[in-house]
Amino acid sequence: MKQDYYRLLGELQTVDFFLSELNLHLATHPQDHRAQAQRKEYHRIRQDLNREYEHCIRLMHATQEQLTMRKARKK
Repeated sequence: MKQDYYRLLGELQTVDFFLSELNLHLATHPQDHRAQAQRKEYHRIRQDLNREYEHCIRLMHATQEQLTMRKARKK
């Protein structure tokens, strides 16, 4: 699970960097239709990655909560 967390975090950072670069490029080349299409596609990819990342975070928190409850019961 933690491996997925770090993989997804790295992928999100990579996509965010790419989107930032695309936005800078489009600020000076607003008619670049290829870059506009790439931005749209990578925005969709980012949304998908973010959903997967948030799901992973929820699973990690739920697991941690269960472990905490088990430890409390043993005392």
